[in-house]
Amino acid sequence: MDQIEFPVIRINSKNWSDTEEGIPLETPYIYTPKTTIFNQFYLNKEVADCKGTIYKIIDRKQPDNFWRVIFSFIPGVYKAELVFQNTSKTITLPALKEDLIMGIKRFETEDTKNITKDWIAETESANSIREMLAGA
Repeated sequence: MDQIEFPVIRINSKNWSDTEEGIPLETPYIYTPKTTIFNQFYLNKEVADCKGTIYKIIDRKQPDNFWRVIFSFIPGVYKAELVFQNTSKTITLPALKEDLIMGIKRFETEDTKNITKDWIAETESANSIREMLAGA
């Protein structure tokens, strides 16, 4: 089975609760011990990787380093690895562009119009999923 290729991005933007869900994940790690954040923003969410393969986040692997757990209140110390399951589904570049643009527009305000316009233009001009997510 193929390995997930980072960065990845949340899909199904109609279900986004926050604009941060439109920011790609560069690594499989999250840096918060809070179960509520994991459950709200990660658990059972689907992501597309750079190849268009769709994965579901099914769990997180807690840090096995005692010190990372003890000092989890210090930002950046706690580090849990997300566990992904291949869904055997894929998404095309045009479909991912459409989904991402829909998500960007959901959170547009008068104050963010210029940023939104630029973000949409960059998304529309991307020639690959990797370029859209990583800018290269």
